[in-house]
Amino acid sequence: MKISRLFYLFVVTLGCSSPKVELTEANKIHLENAALFEILENKLDSLHKVGTRENLKMDIQNLMHELEELEENMVEVPGFEHEHHHEGHNHSHETPINYTDDQILAIQKEVKSELLKIKVKVENFK
Repeated sequence: MKISRLFYLFVVTLGCSSPKVELTEANKIHLENAALFEILENKLDSLHKVGTRENLKMDIQNLMHELEELEENMVEVPGFEHEHHHEGHNHSHETPINYTDDQILAIQKEVKSELLKIKVKVENFK
């Protein structure tokens, strides 16, 4: 009897800890994304203010628009609150009730991938 209780407790503990791993990783990536958003916003603002060719200004505006759209679709990781220091603050703080932990992690990874693509484009302006 004691063994079955211990086994049940072990299975319940193991089952409960698994999603937390995905959410912890998702939150780590989310914080990296928030920092990257701030860096990219600042760089694009600086590039936009500098007198550049007209076609370059259009490219910068397009990247700013891409960044804004990406930020609007960004979601918080449930259970992890943090402060935001960047301008705009457009993403949702509502808990994505319909998303699984794996989906939340995948969203954070996809956002990071898109941010890194924008970062490469921004670095090519130098």
